[in-house]
Amino acid sequence: MSLPGTAFLALWNDRGGDRNDYETWHSREHVPERLGIPGILAGRRYVNGQGPLPAYFTLYPLSDLSVLSSPDYEAVVGRPTAWSRSMRPALTRMYRRGCVTTISLGAGLAGHLAAVLLRRDRTDPDIGIFDAVAEDPGISALHLGDIGEIPPLPFEPQPDDLPDMHGILLVEGFDEGIFRTSLDRVDALIAQSGYAKLTAWTCYRLAFALDETEAEDTLPASASFVDPSRNCAL
Repeated sequence: MSLPGTAFLALWNDRGGDRNDYETWHSREHVPERLGIPGILAGRRYVNGQGPLPAYFTLYPLSDLSVLSSPDYEAVVGRPTAWSRSMRPALTRMYRRGCVTTISLGAGLAGHLAAVLLRRDRTDPDIGIFDAVAEDPGISALHLGDIGEIPPLPFEPQPDDLPDMHGILLVEGFDEGIFRTSLDRVDALIAQSGYAKLTAWTCYRLAFALDETEAEDTLPASASFVDPSRNCAL
């Protein structure tokens, strides 16, 4: 499987325009901190979302979905650093969904990703239909997850503009022009599978990726970064 583990956490958000430290915070503190939690295997941040979903998308492959209700996870989330506390008001349109991975095809890490939310139109969708992406030259990987139950976060807003979904489909590609054409062919597979699209595709660019073996090697956060009164000296 291209995604390690048996589940993943999908996170979307926009950010306040005055927080120019967002990328540094996310890369040097937030993702490494999350990868210190047993069962969170990697983290990827995607940016410049073009489509109906928020501009930022973060993907965390998990050993299994129970990681998100573990004492280790609750301890980290419940005791945010000063930098994280200062960042939370800037996170808007925050969507958070845990998924059980039902199919993950391909390998490697491509520079482009597209996400779409799905509704299940029959009880037994034909996920095998997605094997056909192996014949598409613009696709490097495809991941499908069924929505699972996860505990809400204490500070988590509850946006009312996200449709009630059954699954999330993620498609990766290495050439933006070819990739967008490939998504039309994936649409045909979705229609045959027994799922239906709830949204149009949102396309992203990969900005940062880290796995659990690298987390301790990230560059440290300096004091000037974490002082909210300076709103970052970057």
